[in-house]
Amino acid sequence: MGGLSSSLFLNNFNTTFSLTWLTINSFNGVEALPEWLGNLAFLWILIISGYENLKYLPSLKTMQRLTKLEVLRIFGCPLLKERCRKDSGEEWPKVFHIPTFQCKKKVSCLIEPMQCLSNGFSSKCTIESVAVWESCVVQV
Repeated sequence: MGGLSSSLFLNNFNTTFSLTWLTINSFNGVEALPEWLGNLAFLWILIISGYENLKYLPSLKTMQRLTKLEVLRIFGCPLLKERCRKDSGEEWPKVFHIPTFQCKKKVSCLIEPMQCLSNGFSSKCTIESVAVWESCVVQV
């Protein structure tokens, strides 16, 4: 990304187009994801990885605007993992309604969602049913 800082990029990303899946990774200085994520009305799959300092998802109101979001996977975000703990984490109310939600401490690779999308995405299609870029092991 050259000289562009990660927070500057995330705060100025153009959200006027219709993304169906988004992978965001390795912006270690970011503590909160931007509110513009709520503008991605067609987003089906969101994968977040490699944020050592990430603590906060966008606001509850913003997360509720992601009505088509079927899959949210968070890897390598240890602070956010604790905050997304089922029933007790401060971020749990923002994610509990998402049909396929997974938050792991570490991952050695990312999952490719395009296979799922090209086969006609449905609520029965989870990230586990898609092709893997390379052999990987998710560590809890």
